[in-house]
Amino acid sequence: MARTFISHSHKDTYFVALLRHVLDYHGVAAWCSSHDLVGGQDFSDEIQRALNKADSLLIVVSRNSIGSEWVSREATAFRTAHPAARIVPILLDDSDSQRVFDKLAQLHAVDFFTDMDLGFQRLLEVFGRQFLVKAEHRGGSSRRVHDNRRGSDRRQAIRVQRLRRGLWKEFANKTAIEKQAPLDLTWTQCFRAVRALLPEAKRYTFIKEGVPVPADHALKTAATEIWHDLQDQGQLPAVHVVEAVAERLEHNFDPTPIDRRKKQRRADEPRRGEAETASRTR
Repeated sequence: MARTFISHSHKDTYFVALLRHVLDYHGVAAWCSSHDLVGGQDFSDEIQRALNKADSLLIVVSRNSIGSEWVSREATAFRTAHPAARIVPILLDDSDSQRVFDKLAQLHAVDFFTDMDLGFQRLLEVFGRQFLVKAEHRGGSSRRVHDNRRGSDRRQAIRVQRLRRGLWKEFANKTAIEKQAPLDLTWTQCFRAVRALLPEAKRYTFIKEGVPVPADHALKTAATEIWHDLQDQGQLPAVHVVEAVAERLEHNFDPTPIDRRKKQRRADEPRRGEAETASRTR
């Protein structure tokens, strides 16, 4: 599988986290130090190993990366290991890419600061992908309640309502944003919303085609799709956006609340040997 290396300043980690998720969602394997380095590893060796395995390099260009020794070293090491391989500058602001790495300004860059949505489209075209090809979602408003659901569908509707209420409560507690307050549909706000909603999402298991999906991946996927669908509206009431994310989670996955009481009961139960010993001493 093709693998790309993301070179960036640690101050741009907020964007790189979203970038890596979008690439992963579209089947593009990506490596970046902020996500893939593990404590105790020799980071210089691991970075060099990842650069050697990569067949393309993404360089995040920003005011933060100008003068970054690590970004310059990574770009130089990649160019040395792969002289003919693709290098793609990603522009987060209007900084001069030439100041990040020599001759970078001569390469075709992908502009993210003018229009991030279009930036993702252009970047994924480099890898032969289409950005968030829309699946056929349920008709009607994301807030519509289907009163004719019966049996398992009705129970599923109850779970969705619980998910909506839980996500909104978590979002309101973390952000202090009121329900009808306008929420900017920028990608930065998307990342902040995911961070605020994640603790509640982790109270659920998410299943797709019989396979468990990590809560953070499920949430990032749903939020990214919603932001893509609604971004042209500029702003929406915060509660509408959070509820739309909840419904998209239900549409894409099968969310089930984790019964923490059962987990606690199992943790409190004595082990078999302990129970036998206790019975003998009575």
